[in-house]
Amino acid sequence: MARVPAPVEAAIQNARAADWNVSIRNEKVLIQAPDGKKLTIGIRPNDESLKHFIRETKPYNLIDGPARTPAEAEALLKEAEEEARKKAEEANKKRAAYEAEQARKKAEAEAAAAKAAAAIANGLKTQTKPQEAAIPVQTASSKVSKNSFPEFDKALMGTMDYSKLQLPNGSYYCIECLSEGIEFTARKPQGLATHRGFRHQMYQGENVTSSPQTDRVALPGDIQDAVELLRSVIADHMGTADDSAKVAELEAVVKGLREDLAKADADYRALKKSSDEALEAAKVKIHQLTEELTGKEGRQRAETESLMKSFQGLLKQISDTVNNLAPVKAVAQVDELVAPYLKS
Repeated sequence: MARVPAPVEAAIQNARAADWNVSIRNEKVLIQAPDGKKLTIGIRPNDESLKHFIRETKPYNLIDGPARTPAEAEALLKEAEEEARKKAEEANKKRAAYEAEQARKKAEAEAAAAKAAAAIANGLKTQTKPQEAAIPVQTASSKVSKNSFPEFDKALMGTMDYSKLQLPNGSYYCIECLSEGIEFTARKPQGLATHRGFRHQMYQGENVTSSPQTDRVALPGDIQDAVELLRSVIADHMGTADDSAKVAELEAVVKGLREDLAKADADYRALKKSSDEALEAAKVKIHQLTEELTGKEGRQRAETESLMKSFQGLLKQISDTVNNLAPVKAVAQVDELVAPYLKS
C-alpha cells in the first residue's frame, strides 16, 4: 500500500485502537464510526480532499485521538460535570458541619469567659466593703481601744501561734502594732502574716526589730498602712480554696483558647499550601481534558467553552472564599473544594 498522508495514517491508527471498522481497498480508505458515519478519503488525496477529510473527522477526534463519537464526547463531559457537582455538594455539607462545630466551640468559650468574669466580679464585690470594715488602718498616734483589744502582753511578742492573737469577732490582731499603741487586724492568719513580714520584718517566726533597717527607705505612715491593707486584702482573698478553683478555671479557659487559636493557625497555613497546589493541579487537568476533548488546535470549541466554564466556576469559588471569608472559615471551604483535585 502506498504511503498515505500523516493525518490519514493517524486517523486509521486511532480508529483501529477504538475497534472501529477500517477498510482499505480500491485506492480508498473507509472508516465507519459506531454511529453510522462513514469517513472516506483516497490513498493519494489532493490538498482539497485532505482538508475536507480533516474537517469531517473533527467531531470524531480521529486525527489527534482517542477516537470517539460526538455523543460519547458529550456523555464524558456530562459525567465530569455531574462528578464535580456531587463533590461540591459533599464539600458544602462538610463545611456546614465544620462551621457548626466552630460556632459551638465559640459559644462554649464565651460562656466560660462570662462565667469567669462574673466570678471575678463577685469576688471583688464581696471583698471590698467587708474588708474595709474588718481591717481598720490607724496611724502610730492611735490609742488602743480597751473594749475590743486585750491588754498588751509582752510575752506574745513574736509568737507564731495565731490562735493567741484572735479577737472575739474572729479577726486577728498584730501584737507588735499593739506594743506601739496601734490597732491592726486581719481577717485571716495569712493576712496577718503578710502584714508582720512587711511591717515588722518577721519571717518564719524570726522577729527582727520593728524599727526600719538601715539599708531600707522608710515609707510615710499613711502610705505604709495603705500598702499593708492592700497586701492583707489580697492575701485574704486569694487564700481560699474557692478562689484557687476560680483561678484554675480561668487558666484552663485561657489554655483552651490558646490551643484552639494555635490549631486554627496551623490548619490555615497547611490548607493554604494545599489550595495553591490544588489550583495548579486543576489548571493541568483543565489543559489535559481540553486537549483530549477538543484537540490540540482548538477543535470543538462549544464543548471546550462548556468545560472551561465548569472549572472556572470552581476557581472563582476558591478565589472568593480566600478573599471574602474569615481565615478559619476560608480554609475549611477551600480544603473541601480542592481536595478532589489533590487525589487526581
